[in-house]
Amino acid sequence: MYPVDIPSVHSLHMLLSVIDNDPSFIGGAVAAPYKREVFLSPHVHVNDRGALSSSSVNCIYRNSQGRLCGCNTDGIAFIQSLHQLISPTTDIKSVLIYGLGATGRAIAANMPDHYKLTVFNRTQSSDLLDFAQNLNAHMLTSPPADLSGFDLIVNATTLGSAQFNSSDKTLFTSDIVSTSKHSTIYYDINYDPPLSSQSQCFKNINRFVHNGLSMNQLQAYIAISKVFDSYSLLDIANYFAPD
Repeated sequence: MYPVDIPSVHSLHMLLSVIDNDPSFIGGAVAAPYKREVFLSPHVHVNDRGALSSSSVNCIYRNSQGRLCGCNTDGIAFIQSLHQLISPTTDIKSVLIYGLGATGRAIAANMPDHYKLTVFNRTQSSDLLDFAQNLNAHMLTSPPADLSGFDLIVNATTLGSAQFNSSDKTLFTSDIVSTSKHSTIYYDINYDPPLSSQSQCFKNINRFVHNGLSMNQLQAYIAISKVFDSYSLLDIANYFAPD
């Protein structure tokens, strides 16, 4: 892969036009701040639940028919990492996702239908309310003061990320964290640092805490499997697994 710095939206659309017509281009990753612009591009075909729900593309690839396609790997990578994390007997019924940016929406849209889903976002909008309603999810207007009703709590915000200077910021106080069940899983999609201040609050009272490193790695495997669609995700994962 080759990194490409894009100075403007105009340059981005020029690049997408070029690679759309270049059969030697087979795939690539999309970083901020152009994920939505790629989603909107007429050069990129999107028929992916995660991308459609989040209006965001973080992976582009040429499919077997030669068409340039876009997808969002956040949601499916989260679900796959969760399946690796929990045992078949783990009883998860109620899920709280806070943060409905592109990643949070992709995760929420890929959650299995049998989960009772609650979502919270710092800002409210009619689009987010419609999004929650379409998922049959309960939208909170403020952060919950009691976490006892949730089996899985997902931080899909930048809180906890050193990249955004937010590793020490928290949404829940220690008193609120203490209301969570002993079996509650706290999943922070950030992984730098490996243990944020909020994660430490849950860990201090022996709640199971997991960061987003495995999700990030799975996103890479999924993206590669999209590009080389003759290989299964397992094939890709085994190829890149450390010896």
